[in-house]
Amino acid sequence: MIAKKYLELISKPEGLLLEWLKSTKVMHQGHHIAATRYNNHHRTIGTVSAILSAIIATSLFISLSTSDNRLAIIISGIISMLASALTGVSTFLGLNEKANRHLQAATLFQAVRREIEEEIMNINQGKIKENYLPIREKWTKALDTSIPLPKGLYDSLSNQVGDD
Repeated sequence: MIAKKYLELISKPEGLLLEWLKSTKVMHQGHHIAATRYNNHHRTIGTVSAILSAIIATSLFISLSTSDNRLAIIISGIISMLASALTGVSTFLGLNEKANRHLQAATLFQAVRREIEEEIMNINQGKIKENYLPIREKWTKALDTSIPLPKGLYDSLSNQVGDD
């Protein structure tokens, strides 16, 4: 059952907009954080893969010049497989694409958030609208087109924003 205090809060335009504002803050901040995390993971895997590829090239050059060094050839082969695996993992996880999609979602939620903040300011100045359907439609569109936030991140931000 929904708490009476909550129902009283959302029964007024300002209360409803304040609840929407909390939600858009979570989504706006969460998508920025997720975009940063995925971008960092993408860069880390890409950098390690590039370094390993450079090591392979150097090792192969050395092993070819001293063809009797079997250990160098084996190590080069292992490093080569690791570099290939990292490249494959990066492609499979689509980290760069996820980072970009989270950034796009953050931009959508930021626009909704700013509009809600403006409407709250208008209400405080006595300018109350009949309804806020356009904001709700933008909010719904942002939700429908965005990639989901990781649950742990969403929960953490929900608790933080709820404490504001």
